[in-house]
Amino acid sequence: MSSNAWPPTGPKRQRIMIIAADENILDQIEKNSNVPLLKQIVITSEDNNSEKPDKQSKAKSSCEKNKTKDGSLTCVVCGSSASGYNFGAIVCESCKAFFRRNARKDPATFRCIYKDDCQITFQTRRNCSACRLAKCFNGGMQRDRLLTAEQKAAKRRQIEENRNLALH
Repeated sequence: MSSNAWPPTGPKRQRIMIIAADENILDQIEKNSNVPLLKQIVITSEDNNSEKPDKQSKAKSSCEKNKTKDGSLTCVVCGSSASGYNFGAIVCESCKAFFRRNARKDPATFRCIYKDDCQITFQTRRNCSACRLAKCFNGGMQRDRLLTAEQKAAKRRQIEENRNLALH
């Protein structure tokens, strides 16, 4: 978890809270010059202390940590309004559907026509599937959280059995 002042603005500072399972993501974000995305997830702080959060605040749920100032969730892939926790990350419906369709495909089928460093935002998320899928994985989405057809059928059967038990 990282909390940085960006940019310094007099007595008030803006802090960015980054939650990541992989420390390499922090390095990628530092290299990323995507200012419009960063401005969407910046929360103004009234205090001036720069100490790290205590253990109690670290124990907050990941949903609380990814909430923006207005209380909505932010997609870790494109920065748009997120619907919830899917496949291991907080993402929007569009990125969830994109990941479900493409996560099991051979990565060689996706080619970035630029330099594999496309900016993925709400406006640009449909431009480069290779970089978007890479950002899904870097954001914590996991292939093994996708259900196979057999797992879906078993889950449906279990739900139906539970409904029948509840009715009788």
